[in-house]
Amino acid sequence: LDRTLKSSSVVLYGWNGCPCTDIARRRFEGTGVCYAQNVWSDSKDPLMRYLQCLHGAEHHSFVYVGGEFFGNGFQLAKDKLSEKRLVGMLEGAGSRFMCQREGDKNLQGKQLDSCTQANDGTTTGWTRSGSCNWDPSDSGYHEVCVTMSDDFLEKSARHDANDLRSVVSAGGHWCICAWAFAAAVRRDPENLEGIHLDCERTNGKLREVYEQHVHEGRMLHSPSGIGYEAQAALDKVNKICGGSKGLTGSTSSSNQYDNVDKHTLSSPSPARIRGMQYRNHRAYSSD
Repeated sequence: LDRTLKSSSVVLYGWNGCPCTDIARRRFEGTGVCYAQNVWSDSKDPLMRYLQCLHGAEHHSFVYVGGEFFGNGFQLAKDKLSEKRLVGMLEGAGSRFMCQREGDKNLQGKQLDSCTQANDGTTTGWTRSGSCNWDPSDSGYHEVCVTMSDDFLEKSARHDANDLRSVVSAGGHWCICAWAFAAAVRRDPENLEGIHLDCERTNGKLREVYEQHVHEGRMLHSPSGIGYEAQAALDKVNKICGGSKGLTGSTSSSNQYDNVDKHTLSSPSPARIRGMQYRNHRAYSSD
């Protein structure tokens, strides 16, 4: 708990059986603030018992801002805390606002849902927000929400130097990189090595990433340096989640990519590949 509070300015702990936990999630995601969360399904979870001893048995969710206990999720309800006051409080704690916002859309053009779900033991996302949010600093494009499989975990570790087994297991939900999904498409075009793509929880900007690589004739590279085709990955996304109005099969102009950071789309240098390999050994990387 102390380590989490020191590393994140906004933290949510909670039991998913209480509406208060969902209220807190929605308020935070509505502002786009980056926050850490740990949610459990058992109302008798030892962590909840511990937090209730600290803050009171009436609480079933626990919100911390700037390292201090704020209260439970009900206290974040819109009728109790206005948007202006909420944002002011978060800004005062030095919070980052690069995470999921109201404007983040999924592959179906609707509001992006959280990839992390109640039964997940760890929180996913480039910024650990629980969502596959778009962030210009994320050179791996952790925008693909999947239900994980043992087959993918083993092969991604073996072929791509991308070992996620310490942070997610089969059946869990994780925001994998754009290249990682492309890798599954190439190795197993039909079954994707057992992973399941969640269209409602995958960021719609994934198509832009793939389309940009197709437009420029470039591969997506894993930390091990293997290159994967963007077109096959894009075709698979469109087959599962429906087509798009993007470059493939249309006459769209390249300026549709103006909102994609061109620097982050550049081909990885050996130094960048080494950096990506380093990040893959950190649980925070969410690759």
